[in-house]
Amino acid sequence: MPITLPAPTEPVDVLVSLVGHTSAAGAQRVIDDTRRSAKGCAHLAYDDGGTMRMNLAPLSLPVMGDDSTVTRAGVIIGKQRVCTTIGMVRVGTVSLNIMVSGDRYHSGDLQTVAEASVNRLEKVDPQVAGAAS
Repeated sequence: MPITLPAPTEPVDVLVSLVGHTSAAGAQRVIDDTRRSAKGCAHLAYDDGGTMRMNLAPLSLPVMGDDSTVTRAGVIIGKQRVCTTIGMVRVGTVSLNIMVSGDRYHSGDLQTVAEASVNRLEKVDPQVAGAAS
């Protein structure tokens, strides 16, 4: 069943992946590590034949699932900018990675996808919700 988002004014890419961990603590480490990394690193530079710089900033959004952290990452390639909002959400022993990319930041769309994903995950496997720490 697809998740419906408001009609964007520009193309938007959405990617959702999930990882099952052996414990809620293992899934929580992913959230904690991501949160700590986003706060400690405002810029990433990498060489892809030229030097590119990615600007990172943590975003304050309401907690989704059992815990979550959201970071925005922006890259300018020539005259094109790519704005990606990255959410890491923990539901029991599962960590969800949600990325929404476009010409601007789409934190509202990320929240919509995260909430729908959490609800579906809990419906498919009610023990996931019961596995929270």
